[in-house]
Amino acid sequence: MLIASEHQEEAAEVLKRFIRMYPEDASVFKAKEQLGDIYDNTGKYKEALAVRNSLINSVEAGAAMDSLLYKRGSDYIRVGDYTQAIRDFGRIINHYGSSGFKNESMYQLGYIYSLKGEYRRSLKYFEPLINLKGDLNLKEKAAFAAAAVYFDIGDYVSAEKYFLLLTNNGSEGSLKGAATLNLGRIKYKQQKYSDAYDYFIKVRSLPVGSGDRAEAVYWAGWSRFRTGDFVSAKKLYLEV
Repeated sequence: MLIASEHQEEAAEVLKRFIRMYPEDASVFKAKEQLGDIYDNTGKYKEALAVRNSLINSVEAGAAMDSLLYKRGSDYIRVGDYTQAIRDFGRIINHYGSSGFKNESMYQLGYIYSLKGEYRRSLKYFEPLINLKGDLNLKEKAAFAAAAVYFDIGDYVSAEKYFLLLTNNGSEGSLKGAATLNLGRIKYKQQKYSDAYDYFIKVRSLPVGSGDRAEAVYWAGWSRFRTGDFVSAKKLYLEV
């Protein structure tokens, strides 16, 4: 299928030609939805916004409105228009309470406010998601985001609580490795260097990026250095 292939630009041209030639066809709405998705996939977010604006303003939007608002809000984030993104995600939460996009919209609002430096406000959106039933991926993302916010504002006790949640729930994903690395950072800041070392060294066996693994080994070395174990510190530095 053309749209599912790697030939995204070609697919976009086919869809645009269809839309121009058959503007009254019943399939135009679906064609525009697909065109907006292709623009997202190819990084053409302003073009995606133009398509989704036309869809949202059409009489056919109806049942697809929550999906369109979510996608448009996501595009607004990508182009840096946080005010419009907040409006779209807020509209989903306030007017489409049973929507499958409600919880993701809450996460996106938390994300926006954290980007804006409104950390306490972001927590009002992240923390309720952590206790949701189901959707483990969203719960973990929200827990990590809340922990990162608490870390940034210096509340290491609350940050540790949420990072520990990610390491104790059996998850083997990349967030577990990142959470373990951050637990090491917390312990290091608290000058609990032996505990910090234990967390940093665990990261080596977890699925994390090479940069995070190297950082963990580096700080494991510093943790050993702080406890006076210079031989172990040297060995760890040589691993980096």
